[in-house]
Amino acid sequence: MVNNKKGSQGIGTLIIFIAMILVAAVAAGVLIRTASSLQGKAENTGTEVQQRLGTGFSIVEVVANDTSDGIINGGTDQVSVTVQLAPGSDPIKLGDVTLSIVSDDGTQSYTNSSTIGTNTYVVSPVKGDISDGYFDREDVVTLSFLVPNGQDINENEEFTVRIYPGVGSPVPISIITPPSMTDPFTILK
Repeated sequence: MVNNKKGSQGIGTLIIFIAMILVAAVAAGVLIRTASSLQGKAENTGTEVQQRLGTGFSIVEVVANDTSDGIINGGTDQVSVTVQLAPGSDPIKLGDVTLSIVSDDGTQSYTNSSTIGTNTYVVSPVKGDISDGYFDREDVVTLSFLVPNGQDINENEEFTVRIYPGVGSPVPISIITPPSMTDPFTILK
C-alpha cells in the first residue's frame, strides 16, 4: 500500500514555498523602487544645497554714506556693501563681478574700477589680500559705488542691490532706508 498523504503534504509545502518566493520577489521590487526614488530625491537635494552654497557672496554689512556735500540732509549718494565668499564657494575673479542697483530713479549697472564713478565701483579690502585679482575664502571686501543719476537715496526709500559673481547665482539685497538718516554713515543691513 502506497501512502498518498506524504505526497499531498509535500505538494502543499512546495506551493507555500513558491508563494513565499513570489512575495519576497515583489517585496524586493518595492524596496528597489523605493531606494531608487530616495536616491533621486537625495541627489536633487544635494544639487540644491550645492547651488545655494556654491559660488557667490555672503553679505556682511551695507552702509549708506553721504559724501556729496558733507551736510547731513537725510539722503545718501554712496552705498558700500561688505561681502565675503559664501561657504563652499570657489574663488571669484574680481574682474567678473558686476553690480546693479534698482531704485525709484532707475537701474544702474556697475563694473570694477580703480576709481569710483557713475558706472563703476571700487573694491577695498577689509581682510585678506585681493592683489592677485581674486576673492578667496579668507577675504572680506567692501564694494563702494555711487547711486544712479547723481540722485540721493532718501529716508524711507526702497532699493535693491544685486551682486553678480560672474559664475554662480546673483546675490540680491533688498533695502529700505530708515525713517531718519542723521549721520553721514548709516548702517542699512
